Amino acid sequence: MGRALEAAQAITNALAAHDPFSAREWLADDFTFIDPSSPLPPPGPDEWLGLQAVLMQAFPDLDYAFEILEEKGNQVWVSATFTGTHNGNLDLSAMDMGVIPPTGKQVSGGRNVTVGTLGADGRVQSIEVVESGGGVIGMLQQVGVNFG
Repeated sequence: MGRALEAAQAITNALAAHDPFSAREWLADDFTFIDPSSPLPPPGPDEWLGLQAVLMQAFPDLDYAFEILEEKGNQVWVSATFTGTHNGNLDLSAMDMGVIPPTGKQVSGGRNVTVGTLGADGRVQSIEVVESGGGVIGMLQQVGVNFG
């Protein structure tokens, strides 16, 4: 097993277990999450993990289904889908979007494919969405978040 695959497994396991911050050691300090469909600036490691934690609070039954597709050198491709019910406050204050109260809506995300790239230090330098089935932006739109 290569280091990229090891990192992908550690990060996806942490997210699936609703323990996003345990993945921090796998992310480079200058990590970025790149989603070309997002109107928001790419978040760094702490912002990205913080958003994951916010989602897990707002969607307590959030269920990620990850599939590691391929590892090539310092890159690994991962497929993800998700489902959940908006039963908690969705606190988007960090993005200047306030708090969205629970709607009770069930949400789902189509298949997203990301590619993670390791940096020279063996930690994930970036995760980039290369095929979007809606992702987090789609999830937020399903509960009424408007990105203008």
